Amino acid sequence: MLKISCSVDDSEVLMNITGDNDVLNMFSINKNRTEFEVFLELCGVDKGVNEGEYSENKAEIEEEGEDSENEGSEEVEGSENEELSQIEGTESGESESWDEKKSGEKSDETGDELSNYISDDHCESKNESDSDFEDDPFQGSLNRDASVLADGKEKIKLEKGMVFVNINAFRKTLKEFVIQEGFKIMRMRNEKTRVTGHCSVKDYPWRIHASPLADDESESIPHAPVFKRFFLGLSALRDGFLEGCSPFLGFDGCHLKGPFGGVLLAAIGLDGNNGLFPVAFAIAESECKESWGFFFENLSIMLSGFSYDKPWTFMSDKQKGLVETINEIVPNAVNRRCARHIYANFRGQFVGAALKRYFLQVARSYNVAGFNFALHKIKELKPVAYDWLLKIPVEMWSRHAFDERLKNHHVTNNISESFNHWVGDLRSKPVLTLVDGLRTKLMCRLQKRKLKGLKMSGDLVPNVVK
Repeated sequence: MLKISCSVDDSEVLMNITGDNDVLNMFSINKNRTEFEVFLELCGVDKGVNEGEYSENKAEIEEEGEDSENEGSEEVEGSENEELSQIEGTESGESESWDEKKSGEKSDETGDELSNYISDDHCESKNESDSDFEDDPFQGSLNRDASVLADGKEKIKLEKGMVFVNINAFRKTLKEFVIQEGFKIMRMRNEKTRVTGHCSVKDYPWRIHASPLADDESESIPHAPVFKRFFLGLSALRDGFLEGCSPFLGFDGCHLKGPFGGVLLAAIGLDGNNGLFPVAFAIAESECKESWGFFFENLSIMLSGFSYDKPWTFMSDKQKGLVETINEIVPNAVNRRCARHIYANFRGQFVGAALKRYFLQVARSYNVAGFNFALHKIKELKPVAYDWLLKIPVEMWSRHAFDERLKNHHVTNNISESFNHWVGDLRSKPVLTLVDGLRTKLMCRLQKRKLKGLKMSGDLVPNVVK
């Protein structure tokens, strides 16, 4: 058996280590020291090993030492003889004193590996058989099942479809799993019956969600597909846009306030009377390149492609990923940027009523002379503001530089903002209710437009007559 002790401070007193609590006390006592000594002593053989078994083991070791000498391995023989001599000295000299000391103490029943360690097993110079390997408590610990942790508990695994008794049981398991794996979790939702979290490391895709089952109160990690995106395009809107509207579309997204979140993406056109004409919609998880790509791919299918013979022009607020998507899917389209949003960024750095007035003149000017005059005034007031505006391509936001093929003078994306306001009462509804409500509002709007159009006379719409 092994006797473990350690030094205490700088004195000659040794502290005996017999269990886990003694190990903790050892580090607590020596916490102010950079190093301390730990002693291991081999103090005899278990009582179950009789003298005959011991002599057989001893003879075995001596025989192996002789074989090593015949092969010329003097260093190996020396190390084995030294080890043997330590065991012999322990058996004859130290065993008695250890037994005397042990008789005055309670036996260690903690089940620690070191308390059951057999010295004879440690003396084997060669350990090639599988059975010997498994019997060695030190070697066996290296061959332990990966699903068992150091404290003997089974390793926690979280998989899709797992069912828990209640939400508190799920929270407890999740907490232990996070401690086991060694990472931090951010809880996006921590409600009475639902928990949603993700890894705190930025852009790491790990995510977990638990919610009540439909038939009972058990909590589960859903394994069914999760709703991400939905596209809606009605044939009446498609036909009306292609036959009666110019190839001009405003794009924008508004956040949904319902229980599932997300955004509503929309493409809004203008009819012959300069009125709003909704074309297509999509519900997506957020405004990003992937969701806009999904929207434009379906919009292209709906409109039978964006032909090169039309001056396609798209107005936007430079949403995240939108311009990149337009350039990839519709490279022939002209991009316009909303002057109102440009001014919002402009005003954040350059404040003043005069600057605002001249900025609006620059954006709304129909000719180069008016554009240059207002831009020169901005330069006189604030040269830095003049340089800031020149960084934005003029054809994106100033009316005089627009593509002449499209007779449209809009410099803002107010058509999309007006649509977002129009559907404001639906934004807090669940997805199916929202879509059906949107369909109903569009049907009523188209019917009113039809009745209004039937009352018109002549070939020109009212706005043109004015």
